[in-house]
Amino acid sequence: MSEAGPLPDVSLVVVCHEMARELPRTIQSLSPPYQRLKPSLRVEIVVVDNGSRVLPDGGALAAFGAAVRVLRCSQVSPSPVCAVNEGLAATRAPLVGVWIDGARLASPGLVQACVEAAHRHPRAVVAPLNWQLGPKRQYLSGEEGYDQAREDALLSSIGWPADGYRLFEIATCEVRDPPTGPLLESNALFLPRALWNELGGYDEAFTEPGGGMVNPDTLTRALALPGTQLIRIVGEATYHQFHGGLSTSSIAAAVDLVKAGSQAYLRRRGRPPAPVREVGWLHHAGQETGAAELSAPTREPNVDHALDATNKDQPAVASTLNPEALSRYRRDGALFPIRVMEPAEAADRLARLEAIEAARFGRLPPALALKPHLLIPWLWDLVHDPRVLDPVEAVLGPDILCWASSFFNKQPGTPDHVPWHQDATYWGLARPDALTAWIAFTPSVPENGCMRVVFGSHQTPLPHGDSGDRSNMLLGREEILVEVDEAEAVDVVLAPGEMSLHHLLTVHGSRPNGSAMRRVGFAVRYIAGDLKQSGANRGSATLVRGRDHGTFDLEQAPASEFDPTALAEHRQVLRRFMGVVTSEIRQTRPPAGRDGTPS
Repeated sequence: MSEAGPLPDVSLVVVCHEMARELPRTIQSLSPPYQRLKPSLRVEIVVVDNGSRVLPDGGALAAFGAAVRVLRCSQVSPSPVCAVNEGLAATRAPLVGVWIDGARLASPGLVQACVEAAHRHPRAVVAPLNWQLGPKRQYLSGEEGYDQAREDALLSSIGWPADGYRLFEIATCEVRDPPTGPLLESNALFLPRALWNELGGYDEAFTEPGGGMVNPDTLTRALALPGTQLIRIVGEATYHQFHGGLSTSSIAAAVDLVKAGSQAYLRRRGRPPAPVREVGWLHHAGQETGAAELSAPTREPNVDHALDATNKDQPAVASTLNPEALSRYRRDGALFPIRVMEPAEAADRLARLEAIEAARFGRLPPALALKPHLLIPWLWDLVHDPRVLDPVEAVLGPDILCWASSFFNKQPGTPDHVPWHQDATYWGLARPDALTAWIAFTPSVPENGCMRVVFGSHQTPLPHGDSGDRSNMLLGREEILVEVDEAEAVDVVLAPGEMSLHHLLTVHGSRPNGSAMRRVGFAVRYIAGDLKQSGANRGSATLVRGRDHGTFDLEQAPASEFDPTALAEHRQVLRRFMGVVTSEIRQTRPPAGRDGTPS
C-alpha cells in the first residue's frame, strides 16, 4: 500500500517468520472493524518479515480493513531485533507499538486503550499484559498434546472473531497477580516515537534466537529513561498463538532458552534479568487510577488470584509478597505456601533428578550434597528463577546472594530425620539477614516427614550440640539443647512446585518418613548481598540478583551437568565452605563427652 495520504496517529510494527497460519489472524485482530477505534483514529500496520520462504501477501492482509505495508528484513537472522528496528524506521506515526512476535492476537479495545493511555503522559511507556491461548502456559500444555489443531478448535468454540473478549476465557495470563504483579515484558510495547528514538530502538547486540532477553531489556531501558511513566493496560491484552516457537513449544526448550538468554543478558548488562516491580499507572475503560483505586477487571474471568495450595491452614501466598504476607513472615519467622513452579515443572525437575540417580545406581552422587547448583545447570536456573527471588527480595532487599543449596531427600521407611535446630548456628554470618527457601519437588506432608516450624521462635539464637545420631540429616548433626514444645509446631505442607521461606533463626525440624512416598525438597540459602562471613574466613557465593558488594568470591555457572571445570571449582568451593562450618562448630559447640553427647 502506498504511503501517500494523511499521517497515521499510531503505527504498529509486527514481526513475523513462517507464520502463514498465525499472521493473518493477528492482522485481523489489529484491523477495523475488529478493533473498536474512534472514527478519527488512523492506524498503519508495518509487517516486517524476518526470512519466511514466502513473503506475506500484503493485499490479503490489507483486505481485513487496515492500512498495511509488508517489508522484508534486509538483515535476516534468528533474532528478530533487526526486523523490529527496520520496522520502527519505516513507521510514520507519533505513537508506535511493537509486536516482536507476530503470532499475538489483540483484544478488541487494545489499540484504542493504548492510544488513550499514551495521551495521559508525555513520556508514557504503555505495557499491555501478555496472555497465551490454551489451558496453561504453552510450554506446559504443548507437552500434554496442545497443538495448532486444538487451538483452532478452541477459537472456534468461542466463535472468534465475533467477540474478541472471549479470548480471556480460553487463555492463561503470563503475569502472576495481574494486573499489578511483576512485569518481565510486554509483547505489545507502545512508546512515543521520540522515546523510541531516544532509546535507539531494540539493542542489536541481542543476537540470540528469538532475541533472547531483548524484550525485557527494552522495557527496562525504556523505564530507565528520565521522566518516563509506566502505564499498564487493564482489561485488554495480547494472546499468543501456538506455533512451535522457541519459548512455548516444550518445558525443555523454554528452560534452555531462558538459561541461554539470562546468561547472555548477565554478560551484557552485568546483572541478571529481573521483572519490573513498579506498578505504575493502571489504565482501564478510558481512565488511569492509582493501584489502590483499581477495581477488578471484568473481562478476565479465569484469573485465579488465590494460588492453589495443599495446606488448608495457611492462606496461599502470591509470589510477590504484599505487605500482609511480609508482616506474617516478620511475625512468624516463616511463610508458606508460595507457588513458584507449576506442578508439571516440578515433575520435570524431579524426573531430571531421578535420571541423575539412575545413572548412579539409584543414589544421589555425593558431589550433590552441597551447592549442587554449581554442577547442574537447571538447578543454577532454579536458584535464579524470578518466581523464587521475588518473594526473597521482599524480605532481603534487591541485592541477593545464594550462600548454599542442598537436597533433603527422605526415602520411605528410613529413620532419616532433622532434629529441632536453627539454620544460623554454623553459618558464621555477620548478621541474621538471611533465609532458607525450601522448594518441594514432591508432596511434602506429615506422612512423609514434612518440615515443621515453631512460629515466632526466630528472635533469639539458642545453644546447639552434636546429637550423636547418624540418622540426623544435618551437616553438623546439630540439635537444640533446650526443650521445644511439640504442641507449638506447625506442619509446613507443600505441594510440588510450592515453596516455604523461613528465617535463619526459626526453630524447625522434621520427622522420619513413615509413608511409602518419597519426599524431596531443594533448600536454597539466600543472604543479603552486603553480608560478610564473620571472622577471618572469606566464603564464596552466587550472585543471583542486584549488585556485587565484594564481600564474597562469586561462583560461576556450570557449562553442563558435571562439567569437569565446574567439578574442579566445586571441590575448591566445598573445601572453603567446610572450613567456615568447621570453624563455627569449634567456636560455638560445647565440648563433647566420650559418647558424643555434650558434657
